[in-house]
Amino acid sequence: MIYADTRELADESTGHGQCPNCEEEMVHSTSALQFARQGIAFNLAGVPAEVCPECGEAYIDPRLARPLWDCAMSAFQEIISLKARASATL
Repeated sequence: MIYADTRELADESTGHGQCPNCEEEMVHSTSALQFARQGIAFNLAGVPAEVCPECGEAYIDPRLARPLWDCAMSAFQEIISLKARASATL
């Protein structure tokens, strides 16, 4: 699971922190976000994140989470609109 966390995870000396779930040292990596709504689903891969190598929990910077969420919601609205137009022509 991926979280947009407002808590400060990074340790000032290393840039990483401990996983709040299992206390393993987090590493900077990438993860994928999954979005699903009204029967439509898509994945957004390559999202920068702090990831726990032990349990797999991932945390993205909240400053990045909001723009990604807004982008996903815009994409859903466009897909829903396209589906409605396609259904109207059938």
